[in-house]
Amino acid sequence: MDTFKKEWVQVIGEIVEKKLKALRKPLQKWNREVFGRIDVKIKSFQEELMKIDSKAQHHDLVESDWHRRKAL
Repeated sequence: MDTFKKEWVQVIGEIVEKKLKALRKPLQKWNREVFGRIDVKIKSFQEELMKIDSKAQHHDLVESDWHRRKAL
């Protein structure tokens, strides 16, 4: 929030459109730092989930597998 407040205050008196444009780059930076490439993360989680499900078809899952599956 501090990043956004700082950017918003710097463009005080400007119209809302300019304020929003000023927030674009800080928002993009924040998104990269906090979430990273969310699409890559989702794909990785899906692949891990498929591996656990495949394992479940051939063997009984141990408790840690069930917890991990639930988390995914």
